[in-house]
Amino acid sequence: RSISLAKGDVITADDVFIGTVSITGKKAYNLLSLGFIRNFFLSPFYPIAPQIVVASMFVLVVIMGIWGNPSPDSNISLLLVWANWEPLLILSCLLLARMWCSFCPIGFFSNLVRKMKLKRMKIPPQYLNYGFFISAAGLAVIFWAQAALHMFERPTETAWLLLAMLGSAVLFALLFEGRIWCRYVCPLGQMVATFARASVVEVRSNYNYCSHECTDYVCYTGSGDTPGCSMGKGPFAMDTNQDCVLCGNCMKACQNQAVRFNLRPPGWELWNTRAADLAMILFVPLLWGTQIFRGLGLTGIPQKVNVYVGSMEVTYGILMLCSALLAYHVAVAGVAFMGMVDTDAGKKFGSTFFLVMLPLVYANEIAIRLVPLLNHAADFFVILGNQVGYSFPRIAFRIDMQSIHILQIILIIIGFFLSVTVASK
Repeated sequence: RSISLAKGDVITADDVFIGTVSITGKKAYNLLSLGFIRNFFLSPFYPIAPQIVVASMFVLVVIMGIWGNPSPDSNISLLLVWANWEPLLILSCLLLARMWCSFCPIGFFSNLVRKMKLKRMKIPPQYLNYGFFISAAGLAVIFWAQAALHMFERPTETAWLLLAMLGSAVLFALLFEGRIWCRYVCPLGQMVATFARASVVEVRSNYNYCSHECTDYVCYTGSGDTPGCSMGKGPFAMDTNQDCVLCGNCMKACQNQAVRFNLRPPGWELWNTRAADLAMILFVPLLWGTQIFRGLGLTGIPQKVNVYVGSMEVTYGILMLCSALLAYHVAVAGVAFMGMVDTDAGKKFGSTFFLVMLPLVYANEIAIRLVPLLNHAADFFVILGNQVGYSFPRIAFRIDMQSIHILQIILIIIGFFLSVTVASK
């Protein structure tokens, strides 16, 4: 395999150690056996057509945020970002894994930059994992900014946040080879990648064919006008949803239909993973910490702390740091407990406890997003009417807060039992 993958006369470590053997469950069903799904991924309009639509919306949101009405009651960009896109992004991880990353406007624009013929640097493999630390810090900063800068009420600040992420991705595309930003550094990408591990879908391969009969590995290297894996990891080595964005390149390149798009039980990847990797170790406790932080924001605690601090920005920074540290310390305690219960499962920081935490953390994240999605999003036509000066007919599907709270409790209970299931496996 390494000889087939080598692009020159020298076999590099990347060609040899591309990944581990992919694992596919016996209960997985290949959705590509359905003609309309296969045709969807093989279409020449996928993923470019969705990318253009989403990129156009991104530009529109930024324009409205910077030059539109600064009032939150008269600028639809806030509702599009925080009440529609963000909650639906979190929900999509369950049903579509990381597919959003194939449509992401930031990835789309950075891909255009990568087409420029420039001499770029290649980051040594031993340094790539440091990107996860940058990504984790970036995600904490985003949640801090949402609270400290009141982004849910400020279109301009929201637009500049989007532009800051775009600028960072473009900078990485200018300086470095490959999709370094998307795979290692993007804060939202890593959040989506973490939740995608609990998804009901996965891209894997027919391992028997790939290991014994395939000689060209075009799913990884590309073939003719069809590029290879956009994330630099072929489906024959895909053992997690962490690195697959469902771009469809491997499906188009492989003429032997060895690529599988499996429907699987939710959480299957978690209880079949041997140990948590660095991304899981960083992001599962961090995401839980941001949930604690957002919960504190609903209380009077920030205002009480600010009496002694004197700056709400600094106060929110302290609360974010404390919330993250609390979550990590609880995780470390869980690692120690798993070590006592099961020595193999509790080894150091590779403990499966991080895998056990994920369903509950993900369910809690969905529960948090229900409020803007089911309550605030109903104001779409009201706010749009205020912005354009037209009174639209009142069309609103709004669920009352009491019903939302019941749904939130149900979700958290489901997440808890899924975590117990993963632990028992």
